[in-house]
Amino acid sequence: MSLDTNNYVNQAAFALSVSSSVAAVTSGLAAASANTVGKTVVYGTLAFGCAMGAISAVTAWVSPRSKDVKSYLRNVKSHFGYGSSGMAAIVAMNVSSGILKGLSLGSTFVVMKKHGDLA
Repeated sequence: MSLDTNNYVNQAAFALSVSSSVAAVTSGLAAASANTVGKTVVYGTLAFGCAMGAISAVTAWVSPRSKDVKSYLRNVKSHFGYGSSGMAAIVAMNVSSGILKGLSLGSTFVVMKKHGDLA
């Protein structure tokens, strides 16, 4: 009786993507609650890296070249670029959304103050 290694690709992908996602969330929470700038930068960088790992774990799993666990893990390494570009896009969307929200709230505040709607 031989082991079918294709079944282990799904298990490896699940374990790697879930553990990377959990690590990204906990690092993000640690960054948000850190009491120094240095800790915030370190935990934020760790969260960013773990999220890139989670994205690359999923994109490598979808790849048709992931036939067994060894080739899957090799693909995770080569798909890390997809993870970094995905995270860069997410960060860019959040930063631009924050800027637009700040501008709109600031404009609303100025208009309300000018018309006397603020106490």
